[in-house]
Amino acid sequence: MQLSSKKWRRVGLFFSVLLALLLIHGIGLSSSDTGADPGPEKTAENFIQMGPLTINKRSKQATIKVRTAIDQGVLEYLMVDDHGKAYESAFKVDNLLPSKLNFTLLLLGIEPLDYNKLLELARNESGREALLAQHKNSLVRISLARGEKILRLDEFIHDREKDKGELLWVFTGSRFTKDGRFVGDISLSHIAMWPDDSAVVNLFSDRGNPYRGELGFVMNPKNKELKKDQEFELVFEAYK
Repeated sequence: MQLSSKKWRRVGLFFSVLLALLLIHGIGLSSSDTGADPGPEKTAENFIQMGPLTINKRSKQATIKVRTAIDQGVLEYLMVDDHGKAYESAFKVDNLLPSKLNFTLLLLGIEPLDYNKLLELARNESGREALLAQHKNSLVRISLARGEKILRLDEFIHDREKDKGELLWVFTGSRFTKDGRFVGDISLSHIAMWPDDSAVVNLFSDRGNPYRGELGFVMNPKNKELKKDQEFELVFEAYK
């Protein structure tokens, strides 16, 4: 019997939730059990480490060590794997599959929103209000830090379509292929700024194609200190 794509998504979500529950109770897999991509490791009572990703179970925050991927140009992603589409992403991460971010957001209590529902809301004039009113549990607050200092994201990325309001990041959870593979791990895309159903997180946006004029996002041309491979941390938590 073949499962429909919707049923495959439910099966995948079930196993994602199961792994998240195991993490909550401190049960981890070693890197040797899972291959090169680092598995969960309980490093202290309230912390779980997965390579560049650290989960603080007490504060319900997660941090990922990242580097700037480019210093100028058009952006379609906020974060991808170093071997993904780093040429059009603000930040890149080494050796962290998107499925690990997916598990992390589930652990933080954030609920995935159907990707097609997100597109429907983005096309609706009152979509932003509906998202905040009806799907707030699917929103992810993402901030940028260096050490103890919180930085403004707009110092690094420039919105060429101003007055669009606060950036709203939505946990969409990627999807699974018919043979059960997590598509995010194939595309290596974690956080999309231009709609991408393979990404784990998508920006709520009705912005135009950044390759067709002064639309969408670019690396901030006014930031003269921007260089490739600068080290930062992205901080994730539930939207409040």
